Amino acid sequence: TGKFGADRMAANEHVPIDENSHIGWTAVRKTLHHLKDTTVLTNDATHFQLPTTKSEVFIPLVFQNSLLGILNVQNPRPNAFSEQTITTLQIVANQLASGIENAELLDRQTQQLNDNETLFIVAEALANTQEIGEIYRRLALVITNQLNISHCAISSWQEKSNSFQTEILYAKHPQSGDIQPLPTTELAPLGLNQRQGTAQLLGSGDFILRHVDDSTMEQPEQQLLEQFGATEMLELPIVADESRLGVLELYRLESQPPFTRNTIRF
Repeated sequence: TGKFGADRMAANEHVPIDENSHIGWTAVRKTLHHLKDTTVLTNDATHFQLPTTKSEVFIPLVFQNSLLGILNVQNPRPNAFSEQTITTLQIVANQLASGIENAELLDRQTQQLNDNETLFIVAEALANTQEIGEIYRRLALVITNQLNISHCAISSWQEKSNSFQTEILYAKHPQSGDIQPLPTTELAPLGLNQRQGTAQLLGSGDFILRHVDDSTMEQPEQQLLEQFGATEMLELPIVADESRLGVLELYRLESQPPFTRNTIRF
Protein backbone atom coordinates (compact mmCIF):
# COMPACT_ATOMS: atom_id res chain seq x y z
CA THR A 1 0.00 0.00 0.00
CA GLY A 2 3.04 2.28 -0.24
CA LYS A 3 3.12 5.47 1.79
CA PHE A 4 -0.46 4.97 3.07
CA GLY A 5 0.44 1.66 4.69
CA ALA A 6 3.82 2.90 5.88
CA ASP A 7 2.16 5.83 7.65
CA ARG A 8 -0.32 3.50 9.38
CA MET A 9 2.48 1.22 10.54
CA ALA A 10 4.56 4.15 11.75
CA ALA A 11 1.56 5.40 13.73
CA ASN A 12 1.30 1.93 15.34
CA GLU A 13 -2.45 1.92 14.74
CA HIS A 14 -4.55 -0.79 16.35
CA VAL A 15 -8.10 -1.94 15.66
CA PRO A 16 -10.18 -3.22 18.60
CA ILE A 17 -11.57 -6.73 18.20
CA ASP A 18 -15.25 -5.82 18.29
CA GLU A 19 -18.05 -5.37 15.78
CA ASN A 20 -17.59 -1.61 15.40
CA SER A 21 -15.32 -2.00 12.37
CA HIS A 22 -15.18 -4.37 9.43
CA ILE A 23 -11.83 -5.78 10.56
CA GLY A 24 -13.12 -6.23 14.10
CA TRP A 25 -16.36 -7.82 12.84
CA THR A 26 -14.36 -10.34 10.82
CA ALA A 27 -12.13 -11.10 13.82
CA VAL A 28 -15.03 -11.59 16.23
CA ARG A 29 -17.03 -13.85 13.91
CA LYS A 30 -14.07 -15.53 12.19
CA THR A 31 -16.09 -15.21 9.00
CA LEU A 32 -15.25 -13.82 5.56
CA HIS A 33 -16.65 -10.34 5.05
CA HIS A 34 -17.20 -8.99 1.51
CA LEU A 35 -17.93 -5.32 0.82
CA LYS A 36 -19.02 -5.25 -2.81
CA ASP A 37 -19.35 -1.45 -3.07
CA THR A 38 -17.97 0.74 -0.28
CA THR A 39 -19.39 3.90 -1.91
CA VAL A 40 -22.91 2.99 -0.76
CA LEU A 41 -21.96 2.48 2.88
CA THR A 42 -23.65 5.04 5.11
CA ASN A 43 -21.67 4.28 8.26
CA ASP A 44 -18.31 3.08 7.12
CA ALA A 45 -16.04 2.05 9.98
CA THR A 46 -13.33 0.54 7.83
CA HIS A 47 -9.81 1.02 9.18
CA PHE A 48 -6.76 1.20 6.90
CA GLN A 49 -8.91 1.71 3.79
CA LEU A 50 -7.10 3.28 0.84
CA PRO A 51 -8.69 6.51 -0.45
CA THR A 52 -9.42 4.91 -3.85
CA THR A 53 -10.96 1.68 -2.51
CA LYS A 54 -14.39 0.82 -3.89
CA SER A 55 -14.63 -2.88 -2.95
CA GLU A 56 -12.99 -4.88 -0.21
CA VAL A 57 -12.67 -8.40 1.24
CA PHE A 58 -11.76 -9.34 4.80
CA ILE A 59 -10.73 -12.96 5.39
CA PRO A 60 -9.88 -14.28 8.87
CA LEU A 61 -6.62 -16.20 9.18
CA VAL A 62 -7.69 -19.13 11.33
CA PHE A 63 -5.77 -22.23 12.36
CA GLN A 64 -7.54 -24.88 14.46
CA ASN A 65 -10.17 -22.28 15.42
CA SER A 66 -7.50 -19.82 16.65
CA LEU A 67 -7.50 -16.39 15.04
CA LEU A 68 -4.04 -15.40 13.83
CA GLY A 69 -4.87 -12.28 11.84
CA ILE A 70 -6.92 -10.79 9.00
CA LEU A 71 -6.19 -10.79 5.26
CA ASN A 72 -7.58 -7.55 3.80
CA VAL A 73 -7.71 -7.14 0.01
CA GLN A 74 -8.93 -3.89 -1.61
CA ASN A 75 -9.77 -2.83 -5.17
CA PRO A 76 -10.47 0.59 -6.74
CA ARG A 77 -13.49 -0.81 -8.66
CA PRO A 78 -16.91 -1.67 -7.20
CA ASN A 79 -17.91 -5.35 -7.41
CA ALA A 80 -14.35 -6.29 -8.33
CA PHE A 81 -14.23 -9.62 -6.51
CA SER A 82 -15.98 -12.55 -8.18
CA GLU A 83 -16.95 -15.70 -6.29
CA GLN A 84 -14.05 -17.51 -7.94
CA THR A 85 -11.61 -14.81 -6.82
CA ILE A 86 -12.94 -14.95 -3.28
CA THR A 87 -12.56 -18.75 -3.25
CA THR A 88 -8.95 -18.35 -4.37
CA LEU A 89 -8.33 -15.74 -1.69
CA GLN A 90 -9.77 -18.09 0.93
CA ILE A 91 -7.33 -20.80 -0.17
CA VAL A 92 -4.48 -18.29 0.07
CA ALA A 93 -5.67 -17.26 3.54
CA ASN A 94 -5.75 -20.89 4.69
CA GLN A 95 -2.21 -21.46 3.45
CA LEU A 96 -1.07 -18.21 5.05
CA ALA A 97 -2.60 -19.20 8.40
CA SER A 98 -0.87 -22.58 8.24
CA GLY A 99 2.44 -20.92 7.40
CA ILE A 100 2.11 -18.44 10.28
CA GLU A 101 1.32 -21.24 12.73
CA ASN A 102 4.31 -23.29 11.54
CA ALA A 103 6.60 -20.26 11.86
CA GLU A 104 5.29 -19.50 15.35
CA LEU A 105 5.74 -23.14 16.35
CA LEU A 106 9.35 -23.02 15.20
CA ASP A 107 9.83 -19.76 17.12
CA ARG A 108 8.38 -21.36 20.26
CA GLN A 109 10.64 -24.38 19.93
CA THR A 110 13.68 -22.18 19.33
CA GLN A 111 12.71 -20.00 22.29
CA GLN A 112 12.37 -23.07 24.50
CA LEU A 113 15.86 -24.23 23.53
CA ASN A 114 17.24 -20.76 24.25
CA ASP A 115 15.39 -20.65 27.58
CA ASN A 116 16.81 -24.01 28.60
CA GLU A 117 20.32 -22.88 27.67
CA THR A 118 19.91 -19.67 29.67
CA LEU A 119 18.57 -21.55 32.70
CA PHE A 120 21.58 -23.85 32.56
CA ILE A 121 23.94 -20.88 32.37
CA VAL A 122 22.18 -19.19 35.32
CA ALA A 123 22.31 -22.36 37.41
CA GLU A 124 25.99 -22.85 36.56
CA ALA A 125 26.82 -19.23 37.39
CA LEU A 126 25.11 -19.37 40.80
CA ALA A 127 26.18 -22.89 41.76
CA ASN A 128 29.29 -22.05 43.76
CA THR A 129 28.40 -18.84 45.59
CA GLN A 130 26.09 -17.85 48.43
CA GLU A 131 27.30 -14.26 48.74
CA ILE A 132 24.34 -12.03 47.89
CA GLY A 133 26.38 -9.35 46.09
CA GLU A 134 28.03 -11.94 43.87
CA ILE A 135 24.63 -13.51 43.13
CA TYR A 136 23.35 -10.12 41.99
CA ARG A 137 26.43 -9.58 39.82
CA ARG A 138 26.38 -12.98 38.13
CA LEU A 139 22.65 -12.96 37.54
CA ALA A 140 22.65 -9.47 36.01
CA LEU A 141 25.58 -10.39 33.78
CA VAL A 142 23.89 -13.53 32.44
CA ILE A 143 20.56 -11.76 31.87
CA THR A 144 22.18 -8.84 30.06
CA ASN A 145 24.17 -11.17 27.83
CA GLN A 146 21.50 -13.79 27.09
CA LEU A 147 18.31 -11.74 26.72
CA ASN A 148 19.56 -9.05 24.31
CA ILE A 149 18.88 -6.05 26.53
CA SER A 150 20.69 -2.73 26.93
CA HIS A 151 20.59 -2.38 30.74
CA CYS A 152 19.83 -4.65 33.67
CA ALA A 153 19.29 -3.41 37.21
CA ILE A 154 18.58 -5.45 40.33
CA SER A 155 17.22 -3.62 43.37
CA SER A 156 16.55 -5.00 46.84
CA TRP A 157 13.47 -4.04 48.83
CA GLN A 158 14.19 -2.47 52.22
CA GLU A 159 11.09 -3.36 54.22
CA LYS A 160 11.81 -1.11 57.22
CA SER A 161 12.18 2.05 55.13
CA ASN A 162 9.68 0.87 52.46
CA SER A 163 12.22 1.67 49.78
CA PHE A 164 14.43 -0.17 47.36
CA GLN A 165 18.15 0.11 46.76
CA THR A 166 19.87 -0.54 43.42
CA GLU A 167 22.39 -3.30 44.10
CA ILE A 168 23.79 -3.88 40.62
CA LEU A 169 23.49 -2.20 37.22
CA TYR A 170 24.92 -3.53 33.97
CA ALA A 171 24.97 -1.91 30.53
CA LYS A 172 25.59 -3.52 27.15
CA HIS A 173 27.30 -1.41 24.50
CA PRO A 174 25.01 -1.28 21.42
CA GLN A 175 27.87 -1.58 18.92
CA SER A 176 30.58 -3.71 20.50
CA GLY A 177 28.32 -5.80 22.73
CA ASP A 178 30.67 -5.31 25.67
CA ILE A 179 28.95 -5.55 29.06
CA GLN A 180 30.14 -3.26 31.83
CA PRO A 181 28.92 -2.59 35.38
CA LEU A 182 27.80 0.96 36.14
CA PRO A 183 28.40 2.56 39.55
CA THR A 184 25.54 2.30 42.05
CA THR A 185 27.22 3.62 45.20
CA GLU A 186 25.88 7.13 44.62
CA LEU A 187 22.29 5.94 44.13
CA ALA A 188 20.29 6.60 47.28
CA PRO A 189 17.39 4.32 48.28
CA LEU A 190 14.21 5.32 46.49
CA GLY A 191 10.97 5.35 48.47
CA LEU A 192 8.10 3.39 46.99
CA ASN A 193 5.87 6.43 47.43
CA GLN A 194 7.89 7.94 44.55
CA ARG A 195 7.14 4.97 42.28
CA GLN A 196 3.57 3.87 42.76
CA GLY A 197 3.71 1.42 39.87
CA THR A 198 6.64 -0.43 41.43
CA ALA A 199 4.81 -0.50 44.75
CA GLN A 200 1.82 -2.14 43.04
CA LEU A 201 4.15 -4.59 41.33
CA LEU A 202 5.59 -5.72 44.66
CA GLY A 203 2.08 -6.09 46.01
CA SER A 204 0.59 -7.99 43.08
CA GLY A 205 3.60 -10.05 42.03
CA ASP A 206 2.85 -9.23 38.39
CA PHE A 207 5.13 -7.55 35.83
CA ILE A 208 4.95 -4.02 34.42
CA LEU A 209 5.96 -3.22 30.82
CA ARG A 210 6.50 0.47 30.12
CA HIS A 211 7.03 2.20 26.78
CA VAL A 212 8.65 5.58 26.28
CA ASP A 213 5.44 6.90 24.67
CA ASP A 214 3.27 5.96 27.67
CA SER A 215 1.69 9.22 28.85
CA THR A 216 0.67 7.69 32.21
CA MET A 217 4.23 6.80 33.18
CA GLU A 218 5.56 8.34 36.38
CA GLN A 219 8.46 10.78 36.19
CA PRO A 220 11.14 8.51 37.76
CA GLU A 221 10.53 5.79 35.17
CA GLN A 222 10.49 8.35 32.35
CA GLN A 223 13.81 9.71 33.56
CA LEU A 224 15.33 6.22 33.63
CA LEU A 225 14.25 5.52 30.06
CA GLU A 226 15.70 8.85 28.93
CA GLN A 227 18.91 8.29 30.92
CA PHE A 228 19.52 4.92 29.24
CA GLY A 229 18.21 5.98 25.81
CA ALA A 230 15.74 3.09 26.00
CA THR A 231 12.26 2.74 24.51
CA GLU A 232 11.02 -0.09 26.76
CA MET A 233 11.38 -0.95 30.42
CA LEU A 234 10.27 -4.28 31.90
CA GLU A 235 9.89 -4.50 35.68
CA LEU A 236 9.55 -7.87 37.39
CA PRO A 237 9.26 -8.65 41.11
CA ILE A 238 11.89 -10.87 42.73
CA VAL A 239 9.83 -13.30 44.79
CA ALA A 240 10.67 -16.25 47.04
CA ASP A 241 7.60 -18.10 48.31
CA GLU A 242 5.43 -15.26 49.68
CA SER A 243 8.31 -12.84 50.27
CA ARG A 244 8.97 -9.88 47.96
CA LEU A 245 12.74 -9.46 47.86
CA GLY A 246 13.26 -6.81 45.19
CA VAL A 247 12.81 -5.75 41.60
CA LEU A 248 14.47 -6.73 38.32
CA GLU A 249 14.50 -3.96 35.67
CA LEU A 250 15.32 -4.69 32.04
CA TYR A 251 15.67 -2.08 29.28
CA ARG A 252 15.72 -2.27 25.49
CA LEU A 253 16.68 0.30 22.87
CA GLU A 254 14.69 1.19 19.76
CA SER A 255 17.16 -0.87 17.71
CA GLN A 256 16.38 -3.97 19.77
CA PRO A 257 13.25 -6.13 19.44
CA PRO A 258 10.40 -5.32 21.84
CA PHE A 259 9.74 -7.56 24.82
CA THR A 260 7.50 -10.48 23.87
CA ARG A 261 5.16 -12.60 25.96
CA ASN A 262 7.70 -15.44 25.80
CA THR A 263 10.51 -13.23 27.10
CA ILE A 264 8.34 -11.90 29.91
CA ARG A 265 7.19 -15.41 30.84
CA PHE A 266 10.80 -16.63 30.91
